[in-house]
Amino acid sequence: MKVRTRSSAILGTICLVGSLALGPASADEPAAPKQAAVALTEVATAQNPIAGAAGPDDTVWIAERAGTVRVLTGQGLGQPVLDISSETTTDGERGLLGVAFDNDFTHFYISYTNLEGTSTIDEFAVQDGALQPDTRRTVLTQTQPYENHNGGDIKFGPDGYLYIALGDGGAGGDPHGNGQKLDTLLGKILRIDPAGAEPYAIPSDNPFVDDPNAKDEIWSYGLRNPWRFSFDSGTGDLLIGDVGQSDWEEIDWSPASSEGGENYGWASMEGTHPFRGGTEPANHVPPVFEYDR
Repeated sequence: MKVRTRSSAILGTICLVGSLALGPASADEPAAPKQAAVALTEVATAQNPIAGAAGPDDTVWIAERAGTVRVLTGQGLGQPVLDISSETTTDGERGLLGVAFDNDFTHFYISYTNLEGTSTIDEFAVQDGALQPDTRRTVLTQTQPYENHNGGDIKFGPDGYLYIALGDGGAGGDPHGNGQKLDTLLGKILRIDPAGAEPYAIPSDNPFVDDPNAKDEIWSYGLRNPWRFSFDSGTGDLLIGDVGQSDWEEIDWSPASSEGGENYGWASMEGTHPFRGGTEPANHVPPVFEYDR
């Protein structure tokens, strides 16, 4: 699914790839790079669609930043099945920022900032493809010092655990040094087991569970604002899109075989470049791709 947003960032057109054709060279022509022709089919219009998750029965659940969740089916985009618009705000970079199903579609999770700006992960039970509002519970919260760099994406990995992206807390240049600190959840990818305990359990093989000076929830660190991340459905590899400061955007990669603990460098590094005279950490894992702004 591809989401296109207008320049106003208010309305978004949801499109699906309708066809893809590769043009081969003729027998009399030398082989040339194949070009793909992609056709998009408009299926719905949403209000600032910011995240989506594959749901039960071949549906796609679309999060709209102001606080609503709507279900996309073959008949189009339905009325909201969840509305938390009175519990969040779109000031700064806040709002409803992520949605996810567990791997058997029995629970649905939302990631949002509440009216105080606190990053919040809530869970709902799902029965017969429908949310059960009375089962709502808060799994995890993290206060935010500023109204930007909230991260907010959430995904279940192939291992069945919930991964959570949190930015460095905001402002500019990571003024509190959260990216490199292990005693805060900010500037991190977290890995938790929401089904293992109340409110959640820590997987025993998380990389810092034996470090008294580090948060057990941390899977990887050194991130500025990991706005979106994804698991490759074929390999299980983890790809992270981290928003840069002023000069470099980066894509970080962690293979499915990773045991966690990667340090992606922020705020000592911006991409592969020292940031404001910083020194590259000895354990820095450089991005697999970067591009300037």
